[in-house]
Amino acid sequence: MITQKQMYKKIKKLNINYEQENFIVIYLDDKCDLIELEVLFIGGCDSCSICVKTIFRRAMRKNASSLCFAHNHPYSSCLSMKENLEASEADKKAFAQEVSAGELMGIDVLGGMIFNEKGFNSFAFEFADEEMKQ
Repeated sequence: MITQKQMYKKIKKLNINYEQENFIVIYLDDKCDLIELEVLFIGGCDSCSICVKTIFRRAMRKNASSLCFAHNHPYSSCLSMKENLEASEADKKAFAQEVSAGELMGIDVLGGMIFNEKGFNSFAFEFADEEMKQ
């Protein structure tokens, strides 16, 4: 079973532009082992449009039993690093839509992660992990 800290380490290895918002899908098998980690959508400096249909179509093609989501908040000089890792109302609304879609499709949505170059903040994870925040 992959932990949140391991997910973050794998995300850090991706070649992403931290000045843009990146939406990453973590596809997991029935034992919560990693199938694949994929940057699925790339946005601008303060938002990223996602398509729930695309997320679940790809999950079905990969035979994923569950999913986790991660996205970065591009650094803003107006916010502290801690504030930059907090879920916005738009983040919470999108996550709720993803959970609802997962329930309809029979694919569990286990949690979400907001990250930046220095750390991460997790929310709504259903599986045990020794370290919820870095």
